[in-house]
This record gives sequence, structure tokens and C-alpha cells, in this order.
Amino acid sequence: MIEKKRIVWADALKGILIILVVLGHSIGASMTKLGNSFADDYLWNLIYSFHMPTFIAISGFLALRKNSTGGGITPWHSTMWRRFRQLMIPFLLWSIALFFVNHNVSYYYEYLQYPQKALWFLWALFFIAIIFAGVDTIAIKLKINQEVTMIICWTLLVVVMFAMPDAKLFGVEYVAYYFFFYLLGYYLHKYSERLVIKRGLIIAFVGILWFALGSIFYSQGLPKQLQFITIIPHSLLYYIYRITTAILAVFFLFSLLIKIFEKEDRSAKYIVQIGKVSLGIYAVHMVIRFKLVDMVVSLIPNISYWPLMIITFCLLLLVSYCVVWILGKWSVTATWLLGKLQ
Repeated sequence: MIEKKRIVWADALKGILIILVVLGHSIGASMTKLGNSFADDYLWNLIYSFHMPTFIAISGFLALRKNSTGGGITPWHSTMWRRFRQLMIPFLLWSIALFFVNHNVSYYYEYLQYPQKALWFLWALFFIAIIFAGVDTIAIKLKINQEVTMIICWTLLVVVMFAMPDAKLFGVEYVAYYFFFYLLGYYLHKYSERLVIKRGLIIAFVGILWFALGSIFYSQGLPKQLQFITIIPHSLLYYIYRITTAILAVFFLFSLLIKIFEKEDRSAKYIVQIGKVSLGIYAVHMVIRFKLVDMVVSLIPNISYWPLMIITFCLLLLVSYCVVWILGKWSVTATWLLGKLQ
């Protein structure tokens, strides 16, 4: 299998992000097992303020190489089929594995109706990618400004999301929300000379601003520190705050990692290697996380939260990486389970 030339900083950032994803799920699974609420945990909320929007933004950044403005038109049906094999087939197959872990036939149908109960990231990214490619194709054929058509498309997605009685059905909420961050990553690449921050002091300022907002992030609603603002409805203010926090994180992390990896740096090779297999680690750890917590608690019945979380995190990351490494050895499993295409 021939590997295309990779962007080192992007792999490093994906490595950092997937580690944070595993850490966030370790926090959630450990607290749930001990009967505590992870929604109020500071570290959990900080991680959730930015990690998945940044993951989606990386996908948008890398998409530029495969679309018209990145050099050469890729037919929409080819993009759809390729993305289906990369994302949707792994989603379906790993959802079957998750179904067997749960031993409940109704769950598999629920995974398709409500992807957030399974590997929602793969589901959402698939639809975001094909919608983007479709709109891009329309813009090219009709000779319409791409940026305008993308903004219109995102606006329509948001309208549909708010109009639906249940926006979580078929992951519409996730597609509409994260489509913005896919666009953000794409245009950060397209206009990198103007949008990527190059001065260290400005990068540090953006990072501090993101951290200040991320530190009060609350996944269940508007942070209490902002509830004094009454001129804007709190439901709308929450989305503005949430998107703003994630945007700052994307600009900070993209600019920081690009600056760090201006020259190839082998000191972060392990993080880069983890980033290269982030999709597989995401899939595997989603299937085994609760069973692994159960195993740790059964072996150490009186274990407290912090030891449980740390042990879970270390085991979950190690086991997931090892499983992915094994699956990557065979072309069949690498293709169908890890989305690795020639």
C-alpha cells in the first residue's frame, strides 16, 4: 500500500487530539462507572470545548488537495464512493462490533437513527465531505463563487437543524454544526498566507483567549459566568460562545503546530505515528471503553476515581493502538476497518 506524502504537523495535531478524545472518554466512562456526573468535570469540559471541531477542521484542511481549487476536478460520485469506503463502511462494521458488545439488537438500528450513540464522527464527516464536494461541483459548473455557495449551504443546514423536531435524528445536528469547521479548515488551507497566524505573540494571545473561554466551557448549556448577558437569548448566546471558543482553538492549534513543524521534527515521531492511525484508535476505543472500565473495577473493587481514570486511559490508548497496528498488517482489515485505501 503506497502512502501519500503526509503533512507532518497535521498528523501531530491528530495524534494530540485522539489522545485527548481517549482521555475525555476515559473520564466519562470512569465517572459513570462510579456513579458521578462527568458533565461538571473541569478537564472533561475543557477537552470538549475544542477537540472534535479541530478534528473536523483538519479534515477540511486536507480536503483542499482533492478538490478543484486544490488542483484538478474530482468527480462528485468518485468522492462519494471513496469517502463511503473510508468512513461509512468502518462506521457500519465497527457499529456491528459495538452491537455485539451491547448484546441488544435494537441498539444497531438506534446507531443508524442516532449516530451519536455509536461512532458519530465517521458518520458526520462522511455527510459533510459529500455535501461539500457536491456544492463545490455545483459552484464550478454554474461558475458561482465557491465561498458564497458554501455559506448558503451551511445556512440552509442550520435552518434545517433548527426546523427539525428532533435534530439529532440521523445526525443532522452534527452535520450542520461541524460543517462550519470543515469549511474553516478548508479555507485556512486555501488562504493560509493570510489566515494562518505566524507571529508567536499573536499565537500566544489567541491561545490565552481560547483557554480563558474553554476554562468556563459547560457542555450542557451557557456557562454561569455569561448568564448575566440578557440582550441575546441564552440559547443563541450558547451557540455563539461555543463556536467562538472552538474557532479560537482551531486558529491557535493550527498556527502553533505549523510553526513548530516548519522544519521536519523527529522528536514528536510517536505523536505523529498515533495521528496517522487516529481513525482506527477512535473506532477501537469506542467499542471497548466501557468493558475495559468494568474489567479494571472488577480487578480493583475499591478503586477511587483518579486511579481508575488514569489506568483506564493508559490501557485504552495502548490496547487501541495495538489492535490498530495488528489490523493494519493485512490489506483486507486495513481497508474495511481502518479506511486505508490505495
